[in-house]
Amino acid sequence: MFDLRYHVASLAAVFVALLIGILVGVAMSGKVDDAEKQSLQSDVNRLEAQLDAASERRVTGTREQKAFRAFVKNAYPALIADRLVGKRIAIIFVGPVDAGLRRAIERAVDDAGSSAPLRIRALKVPVDPSKLDGELDGDLAEYRTGGLEDLGGELARELVDGGDTPAWDAVSPLIVEEKAGSFRRPADGVVVVRTVKAQQDRGVLEGFLFGARCHRCADDRC
Repeated sequence: MFDLRYHVASLAAVFVALLIGILVGVAMSGKVDDAEKQSLQSDVNRLEAQLDAASERRVTGTREQKAFRAFVKNAYPALIADRLVGKRIAIIFVGPVDAGLRRAIERAVDDAGSSAPLRIRALKVPVDPSKLDGELDGDLAEYRTGGLEDLGGELARELVDGGDTPAWDAVSPLIVEEKAGSFRRPADGVVVVRTVKAQQDRGVLEGFLFGARCHRCADDRC
């Protein structure tokens, strides 16, 4: 918000200064009568006032921006300290892993008192439902075609609960492009990061993302 305000004020100042220059140039040309000169001077005075106001807004925006950054920097340690002590966090990337985002998440998790992420999975998108069907046999056959959102929910449940993960075992070769950590232990929380545009036919991903958010939530309205 502050960045936008700063740039708008800067652009306004530039345009107002340009208009002042044009009007002053016309006035100095000597080709206008006294009435027109007075009108031009009035316009110059008005535009100079607008320029001063735009400059003041830019200064104020810069000052507010610095104050906001200082507040975040000073408040961050107190707000995040020990928030995740004893908690195990999983990370899901919808799309390839973004190294910068991964470092930022891991740093935040560490600052909150948790250990390294329990497990990380990066999903290949878009997901091709026709290829998934061929991997869904036995107990997973119920998720073929019409039940892909339910399959997403099952993947979310396994991601959080850990232990045996038949759904992940079946479809990982098709939907996982990078992974770290095992499913041995349950997760207390999941960080979901999208690094690609949303696909139109969401199916599995819609069920998965909703399930990952709400699997442990007691409120059905969340």
